[in-house]
Amino acid sequence: PKSSAVVDAAAQAGDENVLVVAKAPAPADPAEPRADTVAVAHVPDGGGPVTVLAFPLDLEINRPPCETWDAATATYRSDPVQAEARTQLASALDLGGPRCITRVVQQLSGLAITKYVGLDLAAVPAMTDAVGGAEVCVPRPVLDGVLGPVVPDPGKNRLAGVRVADFVQAGDVEGEPSPEYGRIERQQSVLAAVLDSAVSGTALLDVGRLMALRPSLSEAVLTDGAGLDQVLALAMTLRRLDADGVRYAAVPTAERNSRGNAVLRDTDAAALFAA
Repeated sequence: PKSSAVVDAAAQAGDENVLVVAKAPAPADPAEPRADTVAVAHVPDGGGPVTVLAFPLDLEINRPPCETWDAATATYRSDPVQAEARTQLASALDLGGPRCITRVVQQLSGLAITKYVGLDLAAVPAMTDAVGGAEVCVPRPVLDGVLGPVVPDPGKNRLAGVRVADFVQAGDVEGEPSPEYGRIERQQSVLAAVLDSAVSGTALLDVGRLMALRPSLSEAVLTDGAGLDQVLALAMTLRRLDADGVRYAAVPTAERNSRGNAVLRDTDAAALFAA
């Protein structure tokens, strides 16, 4: 929080900037999860509209030296990951874990990242099943070019099991402006719905439900806190991501360069981050 990369810290005091990162099994090696989406949920101090800002995984960055992240044990190793110029944003998470991706996003944006939430998409079905499914509202059918009709009917739908797994990973959905934008919106929607189920109404009094949720939630969600209690505290912020009026924006980029990486449009990006 005291990083020199944070721009105008006084103006950001009180704001919540939650870095929400999802990972999915790699097609070549399902046992080796890779970054899937990276976004910052910006919640202004004192209320106001929530903005979810998407960062493309192939955004070209100069990655700083980072600690080596062992995803299997969710711990850091003593051997460092060397700095690398002109590499992709996804490598910061894949090699350096939460600390490295947080550091890079702060350096890119100047935003003070206040919380971190990692979502393991492979564990989402068990998490949603533990609360009896996730109720999401879709404005249009979710028809994926690869997976087929994931959610054939618009409106409120309760998803669980295979359906929710397809819902959060679909990347070729008809009518969506970009694959990353759509996945981020759907992933936030499911996470918000699950957490909402855990904190709304009398759910917090249902000890059995919370105990059933605890192991699956710990498998699916990684936070900068200490387990379920910290996640439930975050829920009061993240549940708003499933509400009407949430604004989604993408970091402005130019056409891909000769290395196949998206390139930040510096002037436009600086104006967006400042806003």
